Amino acid sequence: MINKQMPRIAVLSESYMNDGRSVDATRHSFINAIADFGFDVGYFQCNDFDFKNLHDAYKFSKGLEQLAPDLVISLNAAGLTAETMGYLEKKSVPAVTWYWDSPDLLNPQSVTNSKLTDIFSACIDFESSRTLNQKMQWLPFSSVGAKAESLYTEIDRPRDIVHLGTLWACNYIELAKAGLYRSSNKEFYFGRQLYEAIFSEPSLEELWLTEKGQIVRSKDLKNAFSGIKRARILSALTDFDLQVCGGYDWLFYLWGVAPELLKNYSYANVCTHEQMSHLLRQFKINLNIFHSQNKNGGPNFRIFDSAVHGAAILSEKNQKCAEVFPHNVAALYYSNMAEAYEYSRALINDNSLRKRLVLSAAEILNEHHTHEKRISFFAERFGLTKSKTRGAITVVSHKIKPASFEEKAGFEDNAKPPDPLQTRFFLSAQHEVNLSKNMERLERELMNISYTRLSGLFIKRVIHSFLGLLPVSSLKQYLPMGVLAFIRKQLYGIR
Repeated sequence: MINKQMPRIAVLSESYMNDGRSVDATRHSFINAIADFGFDVGYFQCNDFDFKNLHDAYKFSKGLEQLAPDLVISLNAAGLTAETMGYLEKKSVPAVTWYWDSPDLLNPQSVTNSKLTDIFSACIDFESSRTLNQKMQWLPFSSVGAKAESLYTEIDRPRDIVHLGTLWACNYIELAKAGLYRSSNKEFYFGRQLYEAIFSEPSLEELWLTEKGQIVRSKDLKNAFSGIKRARILSALTDFDLQVCGGYDWLFYLWGVAPELLKNYSYANVCTHEQMSHLLRQFKINLNIFHSQNKNGGPNFRIFDSAVHGAAILSEKNQKCAEVFPHNVAALYYSNMAEAYEYSRALINDNSLRKRLVLSAAEILNEHHTHEKRISFFAERFGLTKSKTRGAITVVSHKIKPASFEEKAGFEDNAKPPDPLQTRFFLSAQHEVNLSKNMERLERELMNISYTRLSGLFIKRVIHSFLGLLPVSSLKQYLPMGVLAFIRKQLYGIR
């Protein structure tokens, strides 16, 4: 129950709990840490990075009114709708956004013109970070504290290497092979020119078009390039006892880009600190491969997970990350696949090296980067005095029946992914969605369709195609090619 005398913090975030394909325990532990610190916390789980559904927007705006927070923290700019910003402005509630992933998720201009009190980013290498450099401040991730004494006794672990980085959207690379048209200028890009153009544009929502008029977001293309890079590095390490953990859909992405890794794949849905501990404490090394957008911008979730749970940090080279966890002091950084292989072998065979790095990483984490220190930073910045008792946690979710905050998701031996055949059709349906502004709403709806309702998806596809929510190519079996060409030209300006 919320204590009206206790300071209250609202945290707006994507819903990563129990979604069937999450390997992210940081949000869960951050929410718990706020309550432990002595604040009541309202955890607002949105389906994606916003609340565009009118019912959800109403639910969350009412939830904010009931919570009456003293501070709003939006992770990755989630939930910053007109309704939310209107409430914050009306009540003069301070609000910050803390980008844990890409700050490209929100238009730089809209962030600059917003009423946000502060903008923080865990990565300063993204294009939007540079665009917003006058307003955005670097604030690395955080985690629960590491228990160095227990790590000392767990150095000799049974398995070699685990990798938890995402492999989403690898299938989109097939659409880029033949080249793409840029929707903004209708120019055609191919090969290296296309790659450079995709990464030169900060917006993740920029649209690209195939020859047939299929629409692809920059977000999916950037994720595809990152996923393929990760798959290539992982493929070079299959001589070791390697486990690639991830969601049910990774099985299909690996089949397309690196089938040799299928034997190393293991389904995992990890969303609590306890689950991450159980997983990582089996492995000597946690292999980190940064997203292609984060070349030098700072440590990600995986780095901090390693420091907490005593898996040696073996990471792709990253300047800001090495500033936090120095090379050969608290981590090892590789520049190519050959170095990744040699460092892996050294860490697996040398317990003393691994122990030195692990204990140093834990010490750095505990001294500078715990959740408690970040919450203390926010409390001091906004004049909030913590209570002597633990605060309450209230969950406001887009789900009709949200899972309990303490509910544990399954992983490893006690978890089974959804039926592969159903998953394949589900992913195929998602892949058909036109991802323009109107398509965003439809994509979120499709994500929530239960597998038992997929039989009606074909009818939905026909209806939404006529409404302009799916590519006109979805109706090629119903309309003459001349009519299709005319529609495509009117919509996209392409023959």
